[in-house]
Amino acid sequence: MRSVEELAIHIADGRVDWFRRIAPERCELLVRMMSNRTPNELNGHADSICGWLNTTYSMVEKTLEEWSVDDLSVTFHHPYQGNVYAVSRQWTIWRIMAHDIHHGGQLSELLSLEGIFPIELTELGGHLTEPPIVS
Repeated sequence: MRSVEELAIHIADGRVDWFRRIAPERCELLVRMMSNRTPNELNGHADSICGWLNTTYSMVEKTLEEWSVDDLSVTFHHPYQGNVYAVSRQWTIWRIMAHDIHHGGQLSELLSLEGIFPIELTELGGHLTEPPIVS
């Protein structure tokens, strides 16, 4: 349903969309960038798309480095289909991860159809970073 470019942008935009609920101060600039972006502004610009993915991931990573385990239980009210839910930061972080995993799989499949095999998503089993080496 989406091109490689559209999937990558959707993954990054999804991070910002959910993250604005749990730490709006972390993503104010990114929300503005997203709202001011013209349709198809990033399409066809691999460096810009990769930059957007990296920027949105950095936002999540930096926040998680600062938060304690207790911070993850903080909730926000989320209206959805006529109900209002008390959604925790932990649930939202998992929602972002599940979204990344789902669409990352689609991205990997589309790239493989084009003969492109991203090592991180194939041979490394989806692990984008190496675990620490035991010395």
